[in-house]
Amino acid sequence: VYTSILDPYKNIIDEKIENNNIPATGIYYLLQSKYDYQGKYGIIRKYVSSKKENIINNLTIRFETIKGYQSQVDWKEKLKLHDIYDNEYVISIFLIVLGNSRYKYIELTFDQTQPTLFRCLINSFKYFGGRTEEILFKSNFSDVVINSKAMQFSKDAGFKIVTCRPYRPRTKGKVETLAKIMNRLKAFDFEFKDKEDLERIVKKLNYDLNYAEKSQATNEVPRVLFEKEKEYLIP
Repeated sequence: VYTSILDPYKNIIDEKIENNNIPATGIYYLLQSKYDYQGKYGIIRKYVSSKKENIINNLTIRFETIKGYQSQVDWKEKLKLHDIYDNEYVISIFLIVLGNSRYKYIELTFDQTQPTLFRCLINSFKYFGGRTEEILFKSNFSDVVINSKAMQFSKDAGFKIVTCRPYRPRTKGKVETLAKIMNRLKAFDFEFKDKEDLERIVKKLNYDLNYAEKSQATNEVPRVLFEKEKEYLIP
């Protein structure tokens, strides 16, 4: 016995929301056209809204409150910089943030290939002294991450890959951090000598983000909260 006219369709709706973030209007059209749905649009709209709210809340809770449970990777920005000799560099910044403490690891990269991603992840594990149970990758990783090599890498390293295509946890700081880093590096255009000098600038910035500046999300210097969160990381 169904308690709601939507019950026969909820698996279909959930799949469309979780995998592709289809809006309620699109789901309503699909159910009418292909699955002979006879109910009203308002019921679907209410269910879709509630489902999305739950997904966002669950991501936020995992990321923000559970020490050592989740970290988030961002790595989509590209920036052109020039050294004092007018040589051009196209750079990216790999960023991984621990959810509870907002302790960060950033690395200067000159490509966004999968081997570089693996190297940056390994370097971050060394920097943190461990890893979280799961790592959330944003939408730009959907093509890179979900393949056999990445799945094997995550299995060997002992973490779960989570992709977050349609949703972002509603927290300050994480989403803004990479843009803030790239904006700061723009100031060094024509101000550095070579690649090694630029790497030193990035490492100094990494130190400042963790040891000298308060996180917008926690209003604490990340190093302070990291002292507690690091105990929960998996070695």
